[in-house]
Amino acid sequence: MNSRVPDSHTNADQIRAYAQELDGYSVATIDELSVHHAVTLAALNSGSGIPRQVFVLRCALFYEYRRAHMTSTDPDTKLVNAILTELRASEQKLPTGAARALVTEIANCPIVELCLNGGAVGHPCQRVVSSQTESGLMSRQVPEPWNGNIETAPILYVSSNPSISEDEVYPTGHWDDISMAEYFSKRFNTRWVIDGSRSLEKDGTYSKPVKFWSTVRNGTTEFIERPAVPGEDYALTEVVHCKSKTDDVAASAVDHCANRYLDRVLGISPARIIGVMGAKAGSVFADLLEVERRVGGIHTASLGNTTRSIVFLGGPGADPHPKKILTACAPQDVETVRRYFRGDGDVA
Repeated sequence: MNSRVPDSHTNADQIRAYAQELDGYSVATIDELSVHHAVTLAALNSGSGIPRQVFVLRCALFYEYRRAHMTSTDPDTKLVNAILTELRASEQKLPTGAARALVTEIANCPIVELCLNGGAVGHPCQRVVSSQTESGLMSRQVPEPWNGNIETAPILYVSSNPSISEDEVYPTGHWDDISMAEYFSKRFNTRWVIDGSRSLEKDGTYSKPVKFWSTVRNGTTEFIERPAVPGEDYALTEVVHCKSKTDDVAASAVDHCANRYLDRVLGISPARIIGVMGAKAGSVFADLLEVERRVGGIHTASLGNTTRSIVFLGGPGADPHPKKILTACAPQDVETVRRYFRGDGDVA
C-alpha cells in the first residue's frame, strides 16, 4: 500500500486522519511509515482536535515499533520513551473489561436516540432527554456514566443526575469511545478539571468552583483525615445518567435508568463506602436495602457483590440536609464507618 507520511506542513485535519488510520495498521505497514520529529511534536501538542492522551494511545503500535528499531543515538529516542511512559500511565487509568464496555454503553445509551427520533413517546426518559437544548444526537452532551477511577476508588458518591453546562468541554456524540472512557475515568486528574472543582471551558479558561464538587471533596477530606484526591479517593455517579439543568426533569427516569445500569455500575466498584446523596438516589437505595431513608442513617449490605457501608446524605443544590458524613452522622457512627473504611471492623 502507499503510506501517507505527514511532513512538517501537515495540517490539523491531516494529522487527525493519519492518527485514526493508525488504529488498523499492521506492523508490516507501520514499517513503511516515518514521521518527522517536528510533526510528532505538533501532533501531540497542537490543537489538532484529538485529546493529547488519546493521540498517544492511537499511535501506541507505531511508537512501540519505532523504539524496537532505534539506536541509543537516535535523536527521537528520548521523545519516544517519554511518550511510551505517558502511554502506559494512561492505559493504567483507563477502564478495563466490563468497565470499558459499560462506560461506552451508558455514554451511547440507545434510549436517547429513541427519544430524539420520536420512537419513545411517553417513555420515562423522554423528559430528561428532551431537556437539553441541543437536539442533534451527535452534537448533544452524552449521558455521564461516572467520574473518577471507579474501579479502584474506595468511596463512591451516588446522586440524582449530572448537571449540564453548555460552556464546559464535555464529550458529545462526535467523541470516540476511547476519548470518552479516558475523560470519565480521568476527568479529575487531567486538564479537564482542576482543583477537583473547576471545569475546562470551551474558551480555554476554567469555571468557578462547582459547589457540589467542592462539597464532596471537602467532605471526603474531613472523613479520611487528609487531603482527598478527587477521582482517586472517591468517584461520582448517578441513578440517572442524562444531564439536565435541574434534577426535577429526571424524576420520571429514576426507576428506569437505575434498573438499567445501577447494579452493573456498583458491580465494577470496590468502594467500601457509598454516600447516597439526595432524595432521588436515596429512594432507590432505600428500596434496595428495604429500609427507611434517613439522612445520617448507616446500613451494611452486599451490593454489586461487595459488602459496603451505605450512608444517606443530603443532596446537591438546595437540599437543606447535611451533605458530609461528618455533619450528617453521629460522632460514634462516623468512627464506626471510618473503621470499616480502613478495614478495621464491620458496621453494625
